[in-house]
Amino acid sequence: MVECLITGKFDDSGSFPIDGKVVVTLDAPLIATDMTVHLPIPQEYPFTNGEFSFTLESSDTQQITYFFEVYNQLDDLSYPVEAIYSFHSVVPVLTEVNFRDLIPSQISTDQLPSNIRRLLQLIAFDPNYNNLLRWGRPAGFYSPSTPYVYGDIVTYDGSSYLCINENGALGDNPSIVENEYWQPLGIRGEPGTGTGGNDTPFSFAAWTSQTDAPTRNTLSNALIDRNDPRVVDLSDGIDLDTLPDDKLVPAKYLTKMSG
Repeated sequence: MVECLITGKFDDSGSFPIDGKVVVTLDAPLIATDMTVHLPIPQEYPFTNGEFSFTLESSDTQQITYFFEVYNQLDDLSYPVEAIYSFHSVVPVLTEVNFRDLIPSQISTDQLPSNIRRLLQLIAFDPNYNNLLRWGRPAGFYSPSTPYVYGDIVTYDGSSYLCINENGALGDNPSIVENEYWQPLGIRGEPGTGTGGNDTPFSFAAWTSQTDAPTRNTLSNALIDRNDPRVVDLSDGIDLDTLPDDKLVPAKYLTKMSG
């Protein structure tokens, strides 16, 4: 087991050093190399002008956490009941560590597996893993005046692009040819070459010599009208004045005649 020197500095929100104390309590008994048993009894470490240092037995190998509580000293030299900052963490097997590098687990438990702590350290300090966590965030339609960061996904000219530059991109337009800023994800397809269809009223006379296809609306109207034997199509040249009483005129023609 290694004795680890823990150093650090505390400032308030206005960057002014504070006076206070750090209270440290083991979450479970810790057995030292000389077989001494360290009991979970709180130990106070006062500090002035924000700076402090104290020594603790490393606990990483035994997977036992310490509970750290930071108190600021009030004007009357007393301490508030509630700590201004607290967390649980193991102390690594190092001769010295900065207080800020003790990764808070935020888990109240007697034992924190060391592999969990290592995973937290890996995510926090390894830029490769950090970048992976930021990868693939939708950023809407591309704008040359918007600063983009690594992992942003934008839409530009009908295609989608991923920002692959670790320093981000500003004013560098995406291109279907990959560059140092953008990687194409989905490229817009080419327009189709078919015709748009024809809305000409459906009748034999109307469709004679036509080369394009009728639209869905035209076919729908034709099917509705032709399924009723009483319906006649005025586009076939039938005179409305001579129409028998048992025949019907499609509503689309009545609308035209009323206009």
